[in-house]
Amino acid sequence: MELRASLLKEVAAIIADDDLTAEALKALKALRRKSRVARKEQEAESPCKDEIECIKKRAESALVRYKQGEYASQDEMLKRTERWK
Repeated sequence: MELRASLLKEVAAIIADDDLTAEALKALKALRRKSRVARKEQEAESPCKDEIECIKKRAESALVRYKQGEYASQDEMLKRTERWK
């Protein structure tokens, strides 16, 4: 909370001066651009991206099969799990 109050105090002082306002706006835009670039790089390096796409495709496929009536009843699933023990 103190951080926000301090920021608001500084912003109030900057807004009073047109030159400072222009500089602050330029700096804020650069900061946002840097943040977006970092976020995009992090997404690009994500090791799970391909896995997520694969999971989404499998889920969509499963929903299609379910709508077509291809699913196991609860009793059938319980029988399958008995074999896992």
